[in-house]
Amino acid sequence: PNVDFIPDIAYGKGWVSEDGKGEAFTLKTLRLDVVTPNDRPTPNKPAVLMIHGGGFDGGTRTDDELVALADRLASQGYVCFLSDYRLTGDNPPAPAEWDIINLGAAIHASFVDAKTALRFIRKNHTQYGVNPDRIAVMGESAGAFAALAAGLSDEGDFARDRDDLDVPPENNPSEIARPKAIIDFWGSADFIPEEFSPDDPPILVVHGTADFNFGTFFIPSATNIRDRAQANGIPLVFIPLPGEGHGPWDATVDGDDLGDIALGFLGDYL
Repeated sequence: PNVDFIPDIAYGKGWVSEDGKGEAFTLKTLRLDVVTPNDRPTPNKPAVLMIHGGGFDGGTRTDDELVALADRLASQGYVCFLSDYRLTGDNPPAPAEWDIINLGAAIHASFVDAKTALRFIRKNHTQYGVNPDRIAVMGESAGAFAALAAGLSDEGDFARDRDDLDVPPENNPSEIARPKAIIDFWGSADFIPEEFSPDDPPILVVHGTADFNFGTFFIPSATNIRDRAQANGIPLVFIPLPGEGHGPWDATVDGDDLGDIALGFLGDYL
């Protein structure tokens, strides 16, 4: 009852190929929903960008579990931004080194779109009562790939789709995309190992130990994040979920559900 829902906000634009061949590109409007507390008049509320999963070829910002978590966080004072991003069906452009990887173009586009969404939040922080220095990014599965890339990468990385395509002015390219904290629910940073550095924000990693996804056991992606974070001195909360597979939204740890875990981490670092 203390939460408002503001749907269908345009946060930027991304290049897509409507001919399906990657030859003729047009701009697609990218959208998000806002879930915000209505009983917190302060203009300095913390914010969380929340990115859905779906294997880069499906999923939506209306995912039930993600919306429920946004409702939970907003009821505790966080402004939550649930974002969509370009998928494989959009045939987004990408640099040549990404275009030859299976799903590579869509993965790259999701990284670009996550940073665009962060720039939108910072640009419009006054409108939504957000403190621009208290923004976190959270993702689950494919969305966690994007959340990690947005949080770990240097400012100039993943700022555009391809060098020959302009950055749309609607993407607020002059704004800073870097968040203050990252939440990774069963994601991976294996595409961006070079992006880890000592000045990166704190990371929460939650991952099932029996996660079989992307054709292989997926838990090594989580332990890779742990090892790279520790090697760089990045603050890390690492929570393996024994025996859990991919997407264990109903998991608990010592009586705490994932909402409790997320709130605890955000309370400590945001």
